[in-house]
Amino acid sequence: MKVRAMTAADKEITIPMVLQFYDGPAVEHAVPMPIIEKVFADAVGENPHLEGFILEEGGQVVGFAYLTFFYACEVAGKVIMIEELFIKEEHRGKGYGQQFMDWMYAAYPDVVRFRLEITPENRAVNLYRRNGFVELTYGQMVYDR
Repeated sequence: MKVRAMTAADKEITIPMVLQFYDGPAVEHAVPMPIIEKVFADAVGENPHLEGFILEEGGQVVGFAYLTFFYACEVAGKVIMIEELFIKEEHRGKGYGQQFMDWMYAAYPDVVRFRLEITPENRAVNLYRRNGFVELTYGQMVYDR
């Protein structure tokens, strides 16, 4: 599998996958289209905190990922938040999620923590556990502006 940086030309293939992602068990609620489009624009633009990737096999798109970057005091280092990792339904169970994880670990050797949010019914939880992820007991709170 090849992982490549997302470009502006990928909008027509990425947005439908994002909509499927937000319609599935990986998230608690839908996200408005203006937000989805802004995130895509930021991922292919100059935002230093967000990177978008297209996952391909044999020239065919099998999924996408959005990664965000920040510093966490509790680990004294750089953290990658896997904001979205989506494998198209017809490509699930073929090892692409694991291949992405392997690529990510190799591509970012200076990162000290990888983090993500899960919902209990998301079957990708098993992939994350096999990769050493453990559940935090932190509750989360948000304040949106």
